[in-house]
Amino acid sequence: MTTYTNEEYADMLLCYGYCECVSARVRDEYIRRYRGRRIPDVSVFDGVYRWLRETGSVSRRRTDLGRPRVNDDDEEQDNEIVRRFRSDPTISTNIVAREFGILQWKVWSTVPTAGLYPYHYTPVQVIEEGDPLRRLDFCRFMLNADLEDPRFFKRMLWTDESKFDKDGITNYHNAHYWAPKSRKNPNKKRVKGSQRRFSLNVWMGIISNHLIGPYFLPDNLNGETYEDFLRQDLHYLLDDLPLNVTRDM
Repeated sequence: MTTYTNEEYADMLLCYGYCECVSARVRDEYIRRYRGRRIPDVSVFDGVYRWLRETGSVSRRRTDLGRPRVNDDDEEQDNEIVRRFRSDPTISTNIVAREFGILQWKVWSTVPTAGLYPYHYTPVQVIEEGDPLRRLDFCRFMLNADLEDPRFFKRMLWTDESKFDKDGITNYHNAHYWAPKSRKNPNKKRVKGSQRRFSLNVWMGIISNHLIGPYFLPDNLNGETYEDFLRQDLHYLLDDLPLNVTRDM
């Protein structure tokens, strides 16, 4: 596991405090100040700060550095673990630990030494057959549309719809309750679900500097019900717009 000099640890803490403990900024600040040094991972800055708060020192005892090497078999096992993740970056540490017959913490402590970091997935929409070509054609059209008509985008009615419910949206991965470590776990609770539920499908539009809506769509929205809204109800929402806006829309 990578270790650093006391001077490097002190400079890490200096940058950590200067950036107000914002991990996304502290690494860039460290690179700016200390060019030519080896650059720690973002997690190192958080770890050094926590380690200092909890132990009063940034120097780790030998008992904190994991199981000591006893022979070349350990090093070969580490290399095999790393190769396993390089061949399948989606595999879990739990599966690898079972395959090698070792504890999961051993896998977690080995993989970072090879410069691998467990990034989170970014959810994206499913791409159906033909979507890439249609999107490319649309982008090409939009890039040239305002060249022929400078007011093209101001005449376009942009719309979107979203579903809201009683529970709202909470990202529990980023939801924390900070309390002194010396105290017992406060076991704070946050309401997540309700027996009595409701939801609303809300549509809104914008054209030029005019907001259209909101309009409440059926709960079960599909292509048929949305087309019915466009044909039967949308024109009522446009009644208050200036005539020149609706005529050129």
